[in-house]
Amino acid sequence: IIEAWQELAFSFSNFKNRGPVILAAKELAEIMEALEDSQMQLGSMAGNRYSAPFRGTVQEWIINLSTVSDMVEQWISVQNLWIYMEAVFSSGDIAKQLPQEAKRFSGIDK
Repeated sequence: IIEAWQELAFSFSNFKNRGPVILAAKELAEIMEALEDSQMQLGSMAGNRYSAPFRGTVQEWIINLSTVSDMVEQWISVQNLWIYMEAVFSSGDIAKQLPQEAKRFSGIDK
C-alpha cells in the first residue's frame, strides 16, 4: 500500500482558456479506485490478529487515507460548483442581470 501511494499523483486538465485548473477525470478515477482498494485492505488488516506488530502503521494509514478521501470529495464538490458558477457568470446575460454577484464572483475567481 505504501509503495502504491508513493507513485500516485493528481493531474490537472485544462478548462476553457484558464489552463490546467481542474482535476483530470481519468487520473482522479484511478486514484479514487486505489483509495477504496487501500481502505478495504487496511480494514482487513486492522481486524486481523496477525497484524498486531503493524497496528500503529495500519491505523495511521487508515486515518491518512480517510483524510485524503474527505479532502478529494470536498475538492470535487467545490470544483463542480465553480464550473457551474463560472458558466453562469461568464454568460453576458446573467452578468447583466446580477452585476454585483458577477463582480463578486470575478473577484473571488482571480
